[in-house]
Amino acid sequence: MPAKEISVKNLANIIQARMSEILDFVTYHLKQIGMDNRQLNGGIVLTGGGSQLRHLIQLTEYVTGMPARIGLPNEHLAAGHIEELAKPTYSTCLGLILKGCDDYENNRKVFEKALSA
Repeated sequence: MPAKEISVKNLANIIQARMSEILDFVTYHLKQIGMDNRQLNGGIVLTGGGSQLRHLIQLTEYVTGMPARIGLPNEHLAAGHIEELAKPTYSTCLGLILKGCDDYENNRKVFEKALSA
């Protein structure tokens, strides 16, 4: 399809509609597994690049009825880290790295050594 121009307002409406769909999906699945407001004391933590969308916290709280916040990886970074890594964009990545290290250190995950060529 050829490229076409749309207004910022139309783009914002499209993004809001898709984010509302995602949050409806999250809400549905939380209810399916019995996780409601009482069991999610900390609310919903938003991470990744999409978490930086303007007014996403308000939309999340409105759609889900639960408190929401942005997850930052600051508490897991050593002093003198690269400032860029303190952004929510890297929260998920750093969390997965920490989980992998924890699994390895506690023998829950065994990594195979690479074969020499």
